[in-house]
Amino acid sequence: AEGCTLYTDKESGNKFIYQLTWRERKVLIYDLDLHKRKEMQMPPEMKEGWGLYYDDRTDVFLATDGSADIFYIHPKTFTVTKRLTVRYLNNDRDGSDHKVIGLSSLNEIEVVNGWIVANVWYNTNLYVISPYNGFVYAIIECWNIFPPEVRSKSHAVLNGIAFDRFNKHLVITGKNWPKIFAIDVPEYMYS
Repeated sequence: AEGCTLYTDKESGNKFIYQLTWRERKVLIYDLDLHKRKEMQMPPEMKEGWGLYYDDRTDVFLATDGSADIFYIHPKTFTVTKRLTVRYLNNDRDGSDHKVIGLSSLNEIEVVNGWIVANVWYNTNLYVISPYNGFVYAIIECWNIFPPEVRSKSHAVLNGIAFDRFNKHLVITGKNWPKIFAIDVPEYMYS
């Protein structure tokens, strides 16, 4: 199983855990005691299940499938309402050739004060993305916090992002990491 998020039904106040499966293309729904309550298919627009986040401020799910797209999903129907392609400006070494290219392999996803934060599979960065145009506005380099004991293991990738609203920290971890890290959220994300 892959992406997982907490969903609060706005009408009833009930809370559920939604989880995506990777290749089976299923959405598993659990109550808070981890009893499976429902299973359904992912939206047909998504190839696989990678990252999932429920934004309680806008009442929408955001999901990734390993492509350059972020899917906005209606919480009641679980249908795609918007598709946002993530792009960034890639410069050549001398800075003379600027190309806008898609940021593929989007994986885990989180929202911090309206900004989308995502990682890319087998990449050491977190990308700060505009929800309006899909452009990458900042990159948070995380290589220096990779635990030394996993740096040489190819499967030990950055793969977990959460936001601690109370302490204004991004909480990150990775596959088979022995530690969880809290990093300060850049100030521009609060201005």
